[in-house]
Amino acid sequence: TKKRKQRCCLADIAADNAVLETVNCNLCGATDERLLFLKDGFGIVRCNSCGLIFVNPRPGKEYLRKIYSEDYYKISSDGSVGYRDYEADRQFHAVNSIKLLKTIESYKNKGTLLDVGCALGFFLVEAKARGWDVYGTELSPYAAGIAREKGFEVLSGDIMDAGFKKESFDVIVCLGTIEHFANPLLSIRHIRQLLKADALFVISTPDAGGLLGGRRFQYKPREHLYYFTRKTIMALLQKEGFEVFFIKSEWLTKPISFITERVRYYFPVLKNFITALETVAKKTGVLNTNLSIPTGQIIVYAKKVSN
Repeated sequence: TKKRKQRCCLADIAADNAVLETVNCNLCGATDERLLFLKDGFGIVRCNSCGLIFVNPRPGKEYLRKIYSEDYYKISSDGSVGYRDYEADRQFHAVNSIKLLKTIESYKNKGTLLDVGCALGFFLVEAKARGWDVYGTELSPYAAGIAREKGFEVLSGDIMDAGFKKESFDVIVCLGTIEHFANPLLSIRHIRQLLKADALFVISTPDAGGLLGGRRFQYKPREHLYYFTRKTIMALLQKEGFEVFFIKSEWLTKPISFITERVRYYFPVLKNFITALETVAKKTGVLNTNLSIPTGQIIVYAKKVSN
């Protein structure tokens, strides 16, 4: 049965990787959930009370702490954890960062900005160049060290341990970060305390209710613990004192090589065909052509509601 198969897979993971922990729904606290499917041996469940989708049981803190190593940013063959080559895609991170900053600046004058989960600091580089006073936090000691080498004040650790003063920031961004949080509700509660009264909070995260983001192949339970729909991300933000005023599907600039690499991972049956296609395309330089593509993510703009 599905439940027996889940128990076997979870036992294997517990033996190989980490002690697993069972959690209640982070949004409403309920324990009534339904198993949707298994991915990489983990159960993806949906809360029957509020609809939040999450991994349960999930890897414990020790396992999660280990995966954000240098290898996380330079994977890997299968793409199930981390990035193909984060540094190699720097020019695309820069283009997408500038695009996002222009949108942020249409809502908010430049001031203090905190990037929660800043990785190697590419967004901080572009924000500083545009006149922002920038700071970062990053779970990966490796990535935080790289960002600090660029001259930024970046804490290696969880946002709740950062030690920033209350009401310090005009803008806080969580770009592809909230789905990694062990406790999104408490993290957002803390983030609210760090924002000034009229501040802006920007989140991007996979859209579990979307046509692309909701596909089973988009789930990465060894690192993404939570999967939000527009309804559940808005409910979480509203619960913690935010008003969502703009939400949309995210499109990013990516090279064709990124697209072929993703197709190879998501659809293994096409591996040989994609490899042959890339061999031909390399001779023409087409693989380096940039395209604006849907990512399967949503980007959410919210403002802090006064007490």
